[in-house]
Amino acid sequence: MSRVPAPNWISGFPWEVALRGLALAETTDFFQMRGMHARSGLAEVLSLVGSADEASATAAEAIAIHDDKGDVTGSAFLRRRFGGMGIDVA
Repeated sequence: MSRVPAPNWISGFPWEVALRGLALAETTDFFQMRGMHARSGLAEVLSLVGSADEASATAAEAIAIHDDKGDVTGSAFLRRRFGGMGIDVA
Protein backbone atom coordinates (compact mmCIF):
# COMPACT_ATOMS: atom_id res chain seq x y z
CA MET A 1 0.00 0.00 0.00
CA SER A 2 1.48 3.35 -0.97
CA ARG A 3 1.13 6.36 1.26
CA VAL A 4 -0.05 9.72 0.06
CA PRO A 5 2.44 12.37 1.20
CA ALA A 6 1.18 14.34 4.18
CA PRO A 7 0.25 17.94 3.46
CA ASN A 8 2.60 20.59 4.84
CA TRP A 9 0.20 21.62 7.61
CA ILE A 10 0.21 18.14 9.17
CA SER A 11 3.56 18.77 10.83
CA GLY A 12 2.27 21.90 12.56
CA PHE A 13 -1.02 21.87 14.40
CA PRO A 14 -1.67 18.08 14.62
CA TRP A 15 1.90 17.57 15.85
CA GLU A 16 1.42 20.14 18.60
CA VAL A 17 -1.92 18.66 19.64
CA ALA A 18 -0.46 15.15 19.80
CA LEU A 19 2.47 16.31 21.93
CA ARG A 20 0.19 18.27 24.27
CA GLY A 21 -2.09 15.26 24.57
CA LEU A 22 0.84 13.05 25.49
CA ALA A 23 2.08 15.56 28.07
CA LEU A 24 -1.36 15.73 29.68
CA ALA A 25 -1.80 11.95 29.60
CA GLU A 26 1.50 11.50 31.41
CA THR A 27 0.09 13.38 34.42
CA THR A 28 -2.39 10.58 35.08
CA ASP A 29 -2.23 6.88 35.88
CA PHE A 30 -5.11 6.12 33.47
CA PHE A 31 -3.28 3.63 31.25
CA GLN A 32 -5.79 3.78 28.40
CA MET A 33 -5.32 7.52 28.09
CA ARG A 34 -1.53 7.11 28.10
CA GLY A 35 -1.44 4.19 25.63
CA MET A 36 -4.52 3.89 23.47
CA HIS A 37 -5.20 7.57 23.07
CA ALA A 38 -2.12 9.77 23.50
CA ARG A 39 0.64 7.52 22.14
CA SER A 40 -1.59 6.04 19.48
CA GLY A 41 -2.43 9.52 18.17
CA LEU A 42 1.21 10.58 18.28
CA ALA A 43 2.26 7.42 16.41
CA GLU A 44 -0.29 8.18 13.72
CA VAL A 45 0.96 11.77 13.31
CA LEU A 46 4.58 10.55 13.20
CA SER A 47 3.64 8.04 10.52
CA LEU A 48 1.89 10.71 8.45
CA VAL A 49 4.92 13.00 8.48
CA GLY A 50 7.20 10.15 7.43
CA SER A 51 8.93 9.42 10.74
CA ALA A 52 8.49 5.65 10.50
CA ASP A 53 11.07 4.72 13.16
CA GLU A 54 9.65 7.17 15.70
CA ALA A 55 6.11 6.04 14.88
CA SER A 56 7.10 2.41 15.45
CA ALA A 57 8.80 3.22 18.76
CA THR A 58 5.80 5.24 19.98
CA ALA A 59 3.41 2.48 18.89
CA ALA A 60 5.52 -0.10 20.75
CA GLU A 61 5.33 2.07 23.90
CA ALA A 62 1.53 2.22 23.60
CA ILE A 63 1.29 -1.56 23.29
CA ALA A 64 3.73 -2.08 26.18
CA ILE A 65 1.57 0.07 28.47
CA HIS A 66 -1.43 -2.16 27.75
CA ASP A 67 0.64 -5.35 28.01
CA ASP A 68 1.97 -4.24 31.41
CA LYS A 69 -1.59 -3.84 32.68
CA GLY A 70 -2.63 -7.22 31.29
CA ASP A 71 -5.01 -5.60 28.80
CA VAL A 72 -4.81 -8.29 26.13
CA THR A 73 -7.78 -6.90 24.20
CA GLY A 74 -6.36 -3.38 24.14
CA SER A 75 -2.96 -4.63 23.00
CA ALA A 76 -4.53 -6.67 20.20
CA PHE A 77 -6.65 -3.69 19.14
CA LEU A 78 -3.58 -1.46 18.96
CA ARG A 79 -1.58 -4.03 17.01
CA ARG A 80 -4.36 -4.27 14.42
CA ARG A 81 -4.78 -0.49 14.30
CA PHE A 82 -1.08 0.19 13.85
CA GLY A 83 -0.81 -2.60 11.28
CA GLY A 84 -3.65 -1.02 9.32
CA MET A 85 -1.77 2.26 9.29
CA GLY A 86 1.42 0.59 8.08
CA ILE A 87 3.25 1.15 11.39
CA ASP A 88 5.58 -1.75 12.17
CA VAL A 89 5.35 -2.81 15.81
CA ALA A 90 7.26 -6.10 15.51
